[in-house]
Amino acid sequence: MEPLAQSLALSLLIPFAAIPLVILSSRMSKRAAESLAIAAGLITLGFTLTTAYFYYGELHERPYVIVDYTPYNYPFFQVPLFATKFLLDPLSILMAIIVSFISSLVLIYSKGYMHGDKRLIRYYVFLLLFTGGMLILVLGGNFYLLYIGWEIVGICSCMLIGHWYERPEASKAGIKAFITTRLGDVFFLAAICLIALHLGSLDFLYFAKHAHTLGALLTLI
Repeated sequence: MEPLAQSLALSLLIPFAAIPLVILSSRMSKRAAESLAIAAGLITLGFTLTTAYFYYGELHERPYVIVDYTPYNYPFFQVPLFATKFLLDPLSILMAIIVSFISSLVLIYSKGYMHGDKRLIRYYVFLLLFTGGMLILVLGGNFYLLYIGWEIVGICSCMLIGHWYERPEASKAGIKAFITTRLGDVFFLAAICLIALHLGSLDFLYFAKHAHTLGALLTLI
């Protein structure tokens, strides 16, 4: 695996891999779990910047870079619709840096802001999950990964907004966020199904090239 693919994989996996470690370490010390969550955020930022460095090293050869992790040996992943491809271009790289940078700042700031909270570990778990989901959302190379990232971010947003659910305002805000995002999910999923049905592919580049063939359906989507 080339350095670009390695650094991208690590930036995507670390937020998720850190979650069970944070949960396990919390049994010994909440401070250790908190420090581990912050470290995971900073390491994710480091690998995201490393990915950007390798990406711009290849940019002179092509306008974008596709990194494909699809395990084609498994029947499920032989279906093109479910390819695990990531599309790196100037916009997605910029958004990934912004996501990992802001997430790192939030994790660091939370050390003082959330001090003494009785559900501190739950908070850090959803924050790390949110970070991983956002990176999948902005770096995914097809609508399949975009939808997965969107769902992760939507669920985590609701849980973080309603973190202090014993407070009526927070509880109502969390429920409102859940209803709003789930309503959007229905139409989002319907649009993805229409694209898959008419184009036979959920790949962004394929969609951009063949979107004109959808005709009036493109406006509906």
